[in-house]
Amino acid sequence: MITMCLLHICLVMLFSIEISSLDCTMLHFQQNKVNMESLELLSKMGGQFPLQCLNENRNFRLPQKALRPKEFQEKNVKMVIQEILQQIFNIFSKNLTQAAWDRSSVETLQNGLHQQTERLETCLHSEMENETPYLGNKNLLFPMLKLKKYFQRIRDFLKEKQYSLCAWETIRLEMGRCLLFLDQLIQRLKSREVYDIIIIMTTFCLLQISLVLLCTTKISTLDCNILPLLHNKVIQGNLHLLNKMGQQFPEQCQNEKIHFKFPEQFLKLRQKENAKVEIQEILQLIFYIFTKNLTLAAWDGRALERFQNGVNQQIEHLEACLTEKKQPYSRSEEIIRLKLKKYFQKIDNFLKDKQYSLCSWEIIRLEMRRCLQFINKVIGRLRN
Repeated sequence: MITMCLLHICLVMLFSIEISSLDCTMLHFQQNKVNMESLELLSKMGGQFPLQCLNENRNFRLPQKALRPKEFQEKNVKMVIQEILQQIFNIFSKNLTQAAWDRSSVETLQNGLHQQTERLETCLHSEMENETPYLGNKNLLFPMLKLKKYFQRIRDFLKEKQYSLCAWETIRLEMGRCLLFLDQLIQRLKSREVYDIIIIMTTFCLLQISLVLLCTTKISTLDCNILPLLHNKVIQGNLHLLNKMGQQFPEQCQNEKIHFKFPEQFLKLRQKENAKVEIQEILQLIFYIFTKNLTLAAWDGRALERFQNGVNQQIEHLEACLTEKKQPYSRSEEIIRLKLKKYFQKIDNFLKDKQYSLCSWEIIRLEMRRCLQFINKVIGRLRN
């Protein structure tokens, strides 16, 4: 059981790692979607650019060339995207009192920017856990400084204009240009990520197949290890059903009772695997007996069906677990097998002779109860 618990923990961890990797690899698709939504919100929340603000329009000099050199690695692009998103979020967290914007759209924009930033931060943390931050990255240091100066110019402009309506409308236009540039950076991630998705999805599928096979093997082994416990429980249930489906033994059948003499030597089978084989054969013969002509048996149909299902399940469990090669039977064990077959043949002949009457079935119901009790004793020995 401890092994199974540890296995489950390992499986959860493996799936979590793969799913997390897949989420980060699909970053391009997620960022592209949210970025387009942010552009729509920018347009929606303020409407047309006010004519009285045209004179205040300004070029803040977004450093586009510095932010997309050919030597940029994928993680560098992600760091630039994260920095831009964080800066835009900070800008829209300033004094918005004089901005004549739809508040609901502003909040939705802020939430979208925050979610994008957090998602990127999580992915970058897992990718760069053992790496130095961009301050130690010569390729990234200069572009990042230019980017910070760009946003500093925007903040200075807002302060200078005292966060006026026109100042915010000018910044709204500038942030639209900034998000369009951001979309170009996101597109750079696309080609690499599509390849990564194919690799991860293939790995993920193979991992799932392997884990299913592993789980099946482990669970099957576990079931076979606790087989005696399972059978003990099922037999107790079947004994209860035998009692329930026919109630008390009818008085008019007392004179027809017969002793079938179950071969108790069966209890002395030495090889455990051989004992399991014999239990399976006995259960098959019991199942066979209860598929005969039951028309005259005054039994509860539902209880009978449940009894048949219980016996069949035991047979199937044993078939699945009997993988080991059984030991050769000794002469005494061969004799026991023959006696068991004769025992069930005698029961079959009795039912035929009595034409499957009510009393004959009641007598067999009692006998099968004794038979199951003997099997339970053997199962108890297998548990030791």
